[in-house]
Amino acid sequence: MIHVSRRIHPFSQDTGFQGFNLPGVQITQPKEKPRNGTLTPQEKAENRRLSSTRVRIEHVIGDIKRYWIIHDIIRSSCSEFRDMVMETCCGPHNFRMRLKRKEYAENQIEP
Repeated sequence: MIHVSRRIHPFSQDTGFQGFNLPGVQITQPKEKPRNGTLTPQEKAENRRLSSTRVRIEHVIGDIKRYWIIHDIIRSSCSEFRDMVMETCCGPHNFRMRLKRKEYAENQIEP
């Protein structure tokens, strides 16, 4: 189940989901260069910011897909089962990310 709060949250969306809109959600997409035109420096900077966010998201999705149950097609018709599988596979990913941050912080040399 998707929970949408009353506040407007900017989300990035892929061009494959252009017709899909959720109420109360503001969708942000990169600005396309007009035909025979150029983008302004502000538009280019905004596109770079959106692109860097999208790359991090794609890396997380790829990291979670290391589990074969996520990578392969789930043939169960029970949507709760699919949600449980995703939550179960996101848990170890989040644990690894916290552990990496902790190890990084412990290995920093104090000036």
